[in-house]
Amino acid sequence: MKSAKSILIPSLLPAILVITLCAAALPPSLIQPDLPAILKDRSRAAQLPPTDSAILHHLISIAILDSGRADRTEHLYRYLRSDNAWDDYGDPHLSYDEARQSLQVYALTHTLDGRAVQTDPKNGHNPMVPFGLDLAPDFSHYRQTVVTHLGIEPDAVTDLAWIIREQKSLYPWAWGEITLGGHEPILDKLVLVGAPSSQNLKVVSLEAAPEAEHWVENHRDIYGWRIKDQPARNLSEAGSKPSQELPRIAYSTCPDWNTLTRAINQRFTAAVEQQEGLKAELAKFESLPNAQQRLDSTVSFLKDRIVRVSWDELGMLINFRTAEKTFASGYGSPADLAVLTTAALKVLGFQPEVYLSAQNLMPLPGLTGKEGYLISICQDGLEAQIDPVSGQIHWHAPQDVALIGIYPAKEPQILPPAPAVGNTLELSFGFTMEADRTAEGWFTLDSHGAVSLYDEARSSDSEELIKKWTGKLFASPEIKEARVTELSPDRVVIQANLQFPATKDTLGEFLRLAMPWDVINAGGFAPHGLVLNYNTRDLPLFLDHAGAYKMNLLVNYPESWTPAAIPTAREIKAEGIALRRTVTGEKGVLRIQETVNFTSEQVSPQNWDAWRKVLLAACKASERTLLLKAE
Repeated sequence: MKSAKSILIPSLLPAILVITLCAAALPPSLIQPDLPAILKDRSRAAQLPPTDSAILHHLISIAILDSGRADRTEHLYRYLRSDNAWDDYGDPHLSYDEARQSLQVYALTHTLDGRAVQTDPKNGHNPMVPFGLDLAPDFSHYRQTVVTHLGIEPDAVTDLAWIIREQKSLYPWAWGEITLGGHEPILDKLVLVGAPSSQNLKVVSLEAAPEAEHWVENHRDIYGWRIKDQPARNLSEAGSKPSQELPRIAYSTCPDWNTLTRAINQRFTAAVEQQEGLKAELAKFESLPNAQQRLDSTVSFLKDRIVRVSWDELGMLINFRTAEKTFASGYGSPADLAVLTTAALKVLGFQPEVYLSAQNLMPLPGLTGKEGYLISICQDGLEAQIDPVSGQIHWHAPQDVALIGIYPAKEPQILPPAPAVGNTLELSFGFTMEADRTAEGWFTLDSHGAVSLYDEARSSDSEELIKKWTGKLFASPEIKEARVTELSPDRVVIQANLQFPATKDTLGEFLRLAMPWDVINAGGFAPHGLVLNYNTRDLPLFLDHAGAYKMNLLVNYPESWTPAAIPTAREIKAEGIALRRTVTGEKGVLRIQETVNFTSEQVSPQNWDAWRKVLLAACKASERTLLLKAE
């Protein structure tokens, strides 16, 4: 085991941090890295692949005290390479909860000619209540301090140090998750977490993060991680899950999940039980004839009555106001909306179970702060999942998520992803063209498994549902006899007869008909916003679901017309995906069948280029177009 000195680089801290680090009970040996060495790294950062900025050094130290209190110190040196970086980082915003935390800040700018331009706290540290929260008095204790860096110029290095000190903790334990990589290149990052040895601090390294170095100093367990030369990662890539793929560390002093969920449950239950003010308002729903109408009406009533206020702070997630107070004030945090919705459902005789849902479960007892609420109803013939924040009711059970039970208290359970077998979206469309270019046809959408349109079919009438799909055809048809012919959580079939006006999509004497509904726009498989232009990815791609997309098209046209161009037959595959398109027919008839099989939910960065080429082939407009020459 290395000593503390081997992981730290000696120098001198600004006075503000010397005081706060000692007051936070961190070891006296924790001192600022060597400033000349950091500024010298500016030339090395300038040689990196083009980015707007680079982090030369970043220190994060968590000093856990007692009863879950923890002081967080950060010291960040950022090299600004472009004007974009000045806009993004010239006035950083530091957030904290003034009701239980305090903030101290030290900021200056190191110019290329060696000057150090310090920010004047009197006019360069500007606290404010975030927009929206200023209209909600119960939440106006949340603060942002805007720090204005002075002296910014090309190749400047900003030097920002701050400490958020807790006077009171949310719960009697400290926990957290810290990501070691990000959207900027990082030359050097050091993370330190310390706690009294009596608190049994636990730590975990994840996704190629280095193992912690451990030492004991002044009866405190100290853990340290150092990571160097991390490349920039594009965290905005559609279908990526940075929180699962980047190196990160987690820590917690909570003994186990049961202890944590019971504590949350106790506070949640107390807030739910204060519901007297709701009963009179909800009495009008008690006489509705069935459970679904009572559920729909209650959720819609609350959605229209309560304004959501939110801020990226853990208190918004697990600090609960009572149901009565939220209802009376007309606004609430995600935690408040979960309490209020649960209380209202109980008034009407439902027995809700409440979960915190997470794409990425913390490996130790604790919450990342990115979890969301899910309320489950399973009674009176209903199996519904309610998002109390959006007011959406989902009829599909969640998949591939972790559910942390808080009402009643339960340990987390990780739900498996839907199997690829049976996840099928099949669209069939046939029409007959007349000589005057009008047409009549039919349309069927058959959806199975995890891509079943059950939620949509439960919440929309059949004609509205049909319009969402037929509106993508070459001409807007008149919908005849729209109907849902099968409706279950595992399968939905919708059908319609269609009548088309004379199409105006012509190229001189040619009539252009594009194959509808390419897979990238159909939904259910490729994530929304997926970009196929770039042949590299930084992070793996996660599909919405694995499964099969199918499209069948039958075109009847006058025999006197001549096909000038027809869609291209294709058969191509790569790891995790396969495309097969067949084109057959005789005079006056054309049949096109296309299948795209997604055999894996995950695409690695190494396999991305081959995978995207198959998807591009399935979507390429020039290969999906039919030109008919009208005689």
